[in-house]
Amino acid sequence: MCEKSVKGSEGWMVELLCGFHNHDLRDTLVGHPYVGRLIANEKSMLMDMTKSLVKRRNILPTMKGNI
Repeated sequence: MCEKSVKGSEGWMVELLCGFHNHDLRDTLVGHPYVGRLIANEKSMLMDMTKSLVKRRNILPTMKGNI
């Protein structure tokens, strides 16, 4: 649900955006899955390291060092 003030009036208008959410929006995206997604160059780096048989425990530190 989204509340908006009506221009030229002192009233409010309520607009339903999604009927499935029953909570307020967060102020930040900390911990949200969207933040943890890999961008295109990180995906290609991951694929290259996987093809080169880099051990899984070494992939994350390597990627963090290149960012």
